[in-house]
Amino acid sequence: MADSPFDDAFAGLGGASAQRRAAYDRFRSLGLPSRRQEDWKYTDLAGLDRARLAPAVDDPAVSAPVDGLDGPLLVLTNGRVDADASRMGDLPAGLEIVTDGEPASTGADNALAALNAAFAPQAVHVRVADGAAIDRPLQLLYRVIDADACAAHARVRVALGARAALTLVERFEGDASAYWQNQVLDVAGEAGSTLVHALFQAEGARSVHSGLTRVVLAGDARYRRFDLQTGAEIARNEVHVAATEAGAHADIRVAQMARAGQSLDTRSYLDHRVADTTSDQGARAVVDAQGRTAFQGKVHVARDAQRTDAQQQSKAILLDETAEANTKPELEIYADDVVCAHGATVGQLDAAALFYLVQRGLTPAEAKALLIEAFVADLFGDLDHDTLRDAFVAAAQAWFGKEPS
Repeated sequence: MADSPFDDAFAGLGGASAQRRAAYDRFRSLGLPSRRQEDWKYTDLAGLDRARLAPAVDDPAVSAPVDGLDGPLLVLTNGRVDADASRMGDLPAGLEIVTDGEPASTGADNALAALNAAFAPQAVHVRVADGAAIDRPLQLLYRVIDADACAAHARVRVALGARAALTLVERFEGDASAYWQNQVLDVAGEAGSTLVHALFQAEGARSVHSGLTRVVLAGDARYRRFDLQTGAEIARNEVHVAATEAGAHADIRVAQMARAGQSLDTRSYLDHRVADTTSDQGARAVVDAQGRTAFQGKVHVARDAQRTDAQQQSKAILLDETAEANTKPELEIYADDVVCAHGATVGQLDAAALFYLVQRGLTPAEAKALLIEAFVADLFGDLDHDTLRDAFVAAAQAWFGKEPS
């Protein structure tokens, strides 16, 4: 096995457990993903291989309270829980949050998950008791500060009991450092549970962001994901959902907004393993000059997964002739009684609509911003939380320089 550029960083951990050693060995056997692999053709991580990134260190001096939504707030600074900046004093009944020093798995066949398991300084476990409906969102803020040439590995597991309900908000932020944020979220939803998952990725402009969400749904469980990607120089997000019992349902809504020099790549994998499960995916991309996005959405329907209903739609707007939007829908169906469909469109802003708005007194820039806002906001229209829905719209407005309304 060839030497890995991460060997020195792993050796620097000192006294790594057998579990971490197994995870790192698994990473070394898989290797860093490259564009030679079909699933990674749109994202180039070669710079990480050359950077020899060491783990980011915890620096208490950077801790500070962070404003967020009303409710519990857990801050992870440079991959570690930041107690001073968090707001965890009054957890709702039925919600438990604990941390330990050992991530739970080696990462199986995912190289970045294996690397995360080797390096993550601790694992955060969120548990919602059977029948508990948590009425305030739980916010997780991942921030990287003063971490040039460093990597932050955060790992979180969410376990929802039967008929439990939780709204989880994840925000990713960073400073001007050239860092790598490599995060893993595992979700287990028991029968009848519901997780609403809102994600804001606004990493620093020189960063690399990789995120993996793995969801396993039992009978009649619901997973609803609302995702806005605006940050990082290179971002790769994966979401894998396994519908393992009848009635399981997943909604995925992802918006990508890329500027010059940015590459934003999202890959989804919906695995319908049994009969009578459903999924619905919607993706929107807005790409400015010299920017690039990719949405790769795959639906797998097993032989026994009859009466599966899986829908997928991707739309992209190019704001310049040098912008690039890639879309790759895939259906892999082994059952014969299914309703599965996908569609994809890539185009420019509607010239007639722009003309109409300008004729009614808007400047061309205002008209353009209004159409972009409507295009993105429509994706989050069925999010049943006014504050979060407004936050998504405000983030989109900030992207094109409009003051939030």
